[in-house]
Amino acid sequence: MKTRTAKLLILFLVTHLLSTQHIFSQEKTISGNVVDETGLPATGVNIIIKGTSRGAQSDFDGNYAIKASPGQTLIFSYLGMETQEQVIGTSATINITMKEDAQSLDEVVVTAMGIERAEKTLGYAVSSIKSEDFEEARETDVLQALQGKLSGVQITGGGGGVGTSTKITVRGLTRIFGDNNPLWVIDGVPISDSNSSDGGISGGANYGNRAQDINPDDIETLTVLKGASAAALYGSRASNGVIVVTTKKGKGKGVTITYSSTMRFDSPLRLPDFQNSYGPGSLGVYSEADGDNIKDASKGWGPAISSGTAYTDYAGNLQTFTSNPDLQKDFYDLGSTKVNSFSISGTSNEGKNNYRVSTSYSSNEGILPGSSLDRLNLGLKAGSELSDKLNSVFSINYINTGIDGAVATGANDPNILTSIINTLPRITNIDVFKPWVADDGVTQLSPVDADGTITRIGLLMKIKELPIPKDFLEMWRLLIVL
Repeated sequence: MKTRTAKLLILFLVTHLLSTQHIFSQEKTISGNVVDETGLPATGVNIIIKGTSRGAQSDFDGNYAIKASPGQTLIFSYLGMETQEQVIGTSATINITMKEDAQSLDEVVVTAMGIERAEKTLGYAVSSIKSEDFEEARETDVLQALQGKLSGVQITGGGGGVGTSTKITVRGLTRIFGDNNPLWVIDGVPISDSNSSDGGISGGANYGNRAQDINPDDIETLTVLKGASAAALYGSRASNGVIVVTTKKGKGKGVTITYSSTMRFDSPLRLPDFQNSYGPGSLGVYSEADGDNIKDASKGWGPAISSGTAYTDYAGNLQTFTSNPDLQKDFYDLGSTKVNSFSISGTSNEGKNNYRVSTSYSSNEGILPGSSLDRLNLGLKAGSELSDKLNSVFSINYINTGIDGAVATGANDPNILTSIINTLPRITNIDVFKPWVADDGVTQLSPVDADGTITRIGLLMKIKELPIPKDFLEMWRLLIVL
């Protein structure tokens, strides 16, 4: 029985090899010509064998050639054209006529005053994303959710603090000095994307810009209009580009209830590399942070930490040199972001009337100690089709944003990174400086006063209460589109 089994196995292997060789022997060159509906050559059409990575492209005359076997399927695809599939038979020639994609032709974008136009008819470049893109990137800031999703649009974050403003430019800077921000238009109404901050000789606190108040869950589409031609729609304010936002409305039959809840955690991805062999000072000599020695005290080239040099810390206690390699790491907290959204929408009178009520609560605990953001969004939008050419839309939004522990900006003492990276020696125990703000609310931003007196250090510019908690009753409008 064992001998017979071996013979049968050998016979099976030989048969399998012969079958495989026969299959490969059937592979042949398939060629043909690809044209559009007018009969003109279709250049650059992608031809791929289904289920494989093997492919080719049609040349300037629409000709192509690819090796394949009978029974395999060729996939012909091109942007703006319907994808076609063709099974290979006995013929070595396959000609294809590409047809325009009707769905692509019907794509429209919103331009001025809620007017929808076919994208291909516009005389300027546009980029557009839909509500699904915001659902994938759950951010409290709508601008952060746009990163990497719009061509020609550069988005720069505000430095790691909660609620800090986010900079957006369309097709680069147009002015060396002055404002380069694009114009924001929400449901046909221009709004200001101004930045809120308090100034100071050494830098103030940044409370963010007004585009951050938009609830991402309320956005149906967001379109960026680029180029000088876009300014014709909104005037000189649109010279830096236009960001057109269309918010959601009630649609479909009956009542739709939507609820979503997300949670995210944040921590610093990577911190700078530091030396942990030498204490404060210069040229191997220890310098205390007082008087004329303050400049040398912020340097890291004093005696070796292993020497056990004695010194007095910021709390006035006698200590010996000890390395604290996790000085910066121990400063940061684990951040978290929670977003809860709820909406009710629907239609009546055979779809001629629509409504949508929404609310969203966002809570962001920052990675910087004591920093947090809380935002409440309430929205109501109702519309009615008065006639075939007359529609009315009413929309009102209430936004309440509170920021605690707003980050100080500037290049001097208030800047957090300046304090914890450029100022503190490697022998520093970060716990000595906690709590970051004294009970009386006074924040000390430098380890020494101007006269050289040693002080405790407060690394955050704590704002217990904003000058106004940013309560906004905005975007009240009655918009009639003819």
